[in-house]
Amino acid sequence: MFKKNLLWYLFPSYLIIIALSLSLTTWHATYDFRKFYFKKVETNQETIIKLYEDEFADKISANSLQKLDNISKNIAQKASIRITIITTDGKVISDSDEAASHMENHKNRPEIIQALAGKTSNATRYSKTLKQYMLYVASPLIDKGKIVGVIRTSVPINLLQHNLNTLYQKIFAAGLITSLIAILISYIFSRKIQKPLLVLEESALKFAEGDFSSKVPIHSIKEIGGLAEAMNIMASKLKQLENIRKDFVANVSHELKTPVTSIKGFIETLQEGALENREEAEHFLDIISRHTNRLNAIIEDLLALSRLEQTTNINEQRLEKSLLYPILKSAIQVCEVGAENKSIKINLECSQYIYAWLDTLLFEQAIVNLVDNAIKYSNENKEVAIVADITEKEVIINIIDQGSGIPKEHIPRIFERFYRVDKARSRKAGGTGLGLSIVKHILNSHKGHITVESEINQGSIFTIHLPKEL
Repeated sequence: MFKKNLLWYLFPSYLIIIALSLSLTTWHATYDFRKFYFKKVETNQETIIKLYEDEFADKISANSLQKLDNISKNIAQKASIRITIITTDGKVISDSDEAASHMENHKNRPEIIQALAGKTSNATRYSKTLKQYMLYVASPLIDKGKIVGVIRTSVPINLLQHNLNTLYQKIFAAGLITSLIAILISYIFSRKIQKPLLVLEESALKFAEGDFSSKVPIHSIKEIGGLAEAMNIMASKLKQLENIRKDFVANVSHELKTPVTSIKGFIETLQEGALENREEAEHFLDIISRHTNRLNAIIEDLLALSRLEQTTNINEQRLEKSLLYPILKSAIQVCEVGAENKSIKINLECSQYIYAWLDTLLFEQAIVNLVDNAIKYSNENKEVAIVADITEKEVIINIIDQGSGIPKEHIPRIFERFYRVDKARSRKAGGTGLGLSIVKHILNSHKGHITVESEINQGSIFTIHLPKEL
């Protein structure tokens, strides 16, 4: 399917808006100016009539028709208008352009009728004498309170239209220049909007290909700048995730390779004749069994972690308001065998009336992981304590051990997958390196979190924080 770029969506829209705006503006301007111009011509004619009406009235009363004719021709020439003088019976007695004797009686002309009624009036009409449309203005001539005739001025419509057409040409020329400037600005503006979006598109394609090295420039347009910032944040997170993925693959490979290599080596040893020595064979098989159990533990923890990551946000319907004591007690029972093997005592301090919003099976797994770690990294004949309390906003559970402690520089990373403070001791203790990562994901899904305090050779305190109410 053919796709148009943004420029050809924006630019034609601007052209349509410009064309409509200028067309409407030009039409309105020419229409208003035509009305204004015609009104001004009428007003000018009325002004001329007012200036000379008394003089014309005197000449009609004195029957000085020749003087009347001379005056009307002189004024008409100076003012570039036509002047006609009509008596009360409609007879033309003077006209600046034509011989009065050759002209028809004007008594039935609309503007003459109005003027003889004592009103100044105007009309636009075709002149049979001049054979063109004229704009007429007629006014009564009054002498001693009596209407003695009518003075009428007129201007050819084609002359007015010619003057207006000259003005229209200037308006259209100005409109055309304005349109060209507006089109150029619209094109530049469209390109200005398109350019940063093309940069965003190019950056997005790079991100899709796994190249997170370059940053998207922040544009001054708020929305585009905000999108660029979001993309930079996304790239940073994707880069981080990619690094985590690479580390994870490397760590998984390393964790699996060690037991697999050992199993393979001992099997080959057995195949080469060690089977004949029963005592030695049993020793090798015991080692193979331990490595197999370790592989199984790693795979089970990986599967558990994968399930947790796919359902990070547990549906709140799965969280139930549950008594905390029975869950802690059950977790202790799971860990008792390991504790007894090292003569470690597990103490529980928890009111039987503390409630929390829990997925009981998942939360018990988190407690088991923490208690199991406390046992593994404690020497024999020590104690592990689980102390639960409730505050105004939180349910707090402390898992306290008397173990070797964790160096401060390692604490920020202990919840990463396969991260170990003491790799040799961790493997010897049977840890998979995933237990604390699983705990973190379980608590996140409960809208809680975990903190750690530790001193070397003094022990550690892992503190679970759960919201009292969802």
